[in-house]
Order: sequence, then structure tokens, then C-alpha cells
Amino acid sequence: MAEAVRQELKSSGYLCSLINARFVKPLDAQMLEELDQDHKLLVVLEENIEIGGFGQQVLSYVNKARLSMKVRCIGISDEYVEHGNVEVLRKEVGLDVENILKQIMVDYIT
Repeated sequence: MAEAVRQELKSSGYLCSLINARFVKPLDAQMLEELDQDHKLLVVLEENIEIGGFGQQVLSYVNKARLSMKVRCIGISDEYVEHGNVEVLRKEVGLDVENILKQIMVDYIT
């Protein structure tokens, strides 16, 4: 999903990087500080509940370290998700390419 979003952004003329956060702990603070040097927006995309998720851990570090980049956490809202076809469910919760791009573009514009 993230690769498809990145490709769409690049084909629209946006420079972007894709980082695979393979582990939650320890948080790669050095990577975040390096990204802050030349990125104005960091999008944390996770197929997980946003509240208490990896994105909030990243956001907390960015705030504590007073980094200048904006952080956008995209995940699942704190609500019940039905069982069913994964692609249909991703669209329902906003984790499909089209909805992710819309959320990212709001931050690029503001």
C-alpha cells in the first residue's frame, strides 16, 4: 500500500521517501532526526489502531526532540471493524490508496 502511495505521489511531482519501520522498539531516533533535515512531512501509515500505535510513538519523539517536520498518523480509528474482504475493509476505514493520498494532500496544502 505504501509503495503504491509513494508511486502516485512521485508521478504527481512530489519528492518523497519510503521507510520500512521493521520494528517498533527501539525507536530509530537517528533516522527521524535525519529525515527532519530534508522532509517537511512525515506520514506514518499503519494497518493498526491509531491510538497507542507506532505513529503516536513517532509523534511523541518528534515533539519531544522539537523536530520541525509535521507528522501525519494514518491508521484505523478506535471503532469496531467488521470482518470481511481485506480490500473492502481497507476502503471502509480509509486505508486504501485514494483515501491515504487525500489525507496526505491536506497536509501538503496546509
